Amino acid sequence: MMPDLVFELVLEDDAVFSASAATAGDHTGLDYIPGAAVRGAVAAALYRRLGSAARVVFHSGAVRFHDALPIAETGETGWPVPLSFHRPKDVAKAGRIAATRNLHLVGMDGKQPEQWRGAYVTASGGVFGVDMRYVLKNSVSEATGRVEEGGLFGHHRICRGQKFALTIDIDSDVEPEIVELIDETIMSGPKLGRSRNTEFGRVRVTRRAPETRKASAPSADMRVVWLLSDTILFDGFGCSSVVPTAEGFGLAGAVFRADRSFLRVATRSFFNSALGMHEPEQTVLCRGSVLVFEGGSGGRASTPDVVGPGRDRGLGRFVVDHPLLLEGAPLTRAVEIAKMKSADDDPVDVSAEEASVLAWLSRSRSASRDPALSFAREACRDMEVWYASAGLVRGRREGIGPKPSQWNRLYVEARRARSLADFRKRLADVCTDTDAELPAWGADFFPSGGAKPLTFKDAIVAFADAAETKARDFSALLAIQYFAREAAEKARSVMAAGVAEGTHEHT
Repeated sequence: MMPDLVFELVLEDDAVFSASAATAGDHTGLDYIPGAAVRGAVAAALYRRLGSAARVVFHSGAVRFHDALPIAETGETGWPVPLSFHRPKDVAKAGRIAATRNLHLVGMDGKQPEQWRGAYVTASGGVFGVDMRYVLKNSVSEATGRVEEGGLFGHHRICRGQKFALTIDIDSDVEPEIVELIDETIMSGPKLGRSRNTEFGRVRVTRRAPETRKASAPSADMRVVWLLSDTILFDGFGCSSVVPTAEGFGLAGAVFRADRSFLRVATRSFFNSALGMHEPEQTVLCRGSVLVFEGGSGGRASTPDVVGPGRDRGLGRFVVDHPLLLEGAPLTRAVEIAKMKSADDDPVDVSAEEASVLAWLSRSRSASRDPALSFAREACRDMEVWYASAGLVRGRREGIGPKPSQWNRLYVEARRARSLADFRKRLADVCTDTDAELPAWGADFFPSGGAKPLTFKDAIVAFADAAETKARDFSALLAIQYFAREAAEKARSVMAAGVAEGTHEHT
């Protein structure tokens, strides 16, 4: 089914779309514009005006407001990465894309797989992500004008300037006048998301041509379904189910292969703002799930279709036998998300002298604002040398020394510690090696200018002791947290460089 209305949305402000309508606790942000948000904005503008026709538009499924998905710099719409796409865990970032494998077709050649998450793929094999950031804010009391007690909250926001493709499918029996009203409402650029009355949610809307997709050549004995949005399925008793049936996807006689499928399950309770209450909780199959069926006859083309309830708010969208799902190595390159160009993006001519002054000011401001961070960075300055000398001691180029995940665990324990003494007790559990041939915390290295070897655990203890002597300037535990985060980044770059060098030598 070809879409009836297609738009391009450009965020003129940051936008916040939470995965839950809860007001308590931390908010998990969505990296796309949910169809329910667009449907709600249109309903707010047209519900009373449409009268009895409002039921047809917003409740019958005749008008389907799909999720607005990000647009890549190539102009292609990004679809949620299939859960069957895996990359080798120990390969450097630069080589992970080409090494991605479609695990319902091929294996990983003995390498440990890592599932792609939080990304979008294009029809031509590009992969990209949405720019987001997490922001903390305080609520202010209207009575006192001061920050409220316990009023700290945070949210993930989609950064301004990024572009999204919105598709609205409309059945042919919907009145043309209603279609025109919906089109006018969208083109007016309604505010979307949370906190629309403050600083978020402005969008600029233009029309967008529908994308044409190449026809697929499905396998004679296999049909592959890719869920493009969360999907609710019902069993024969009218209860929500997580076991797909072939008939629901138009694949009569096919058999679901759970052993070859990749799916995630969640529960959703949608908030009805008109009624002021949550709707009954439903079990959904998450977007990106890949369902494999064998045998049967019939089947749909590789253009999106819908199944199940909630289709009016963007649920249940899927595609059958998309070419990307029929390739063993589907991804080819990394691309960027399409963005609106602004005056801030234009390059500024700066002389070499001015650049050096600006760099000095930036370093000075960072150090003066956070002496603990400056202290930690200075301690990690020569960490590449530590890893290199640890490898030489063992006669290996890589694999010696703590991995980034181990430094991250150290960071977590430093945050959990109630005092420096409590942190020292936790070190015994954190800094324990399980492989004598590839030691991490117990690996010996020679620090810069030092003749006596140390272990990485010794270095942490020494740093904690040194931070304790600076107690008047900053918190020792905070400095240890910074140290662990900086060390994780250093370890990541060292190991990525080692993998790249080893690959170059083999070629």
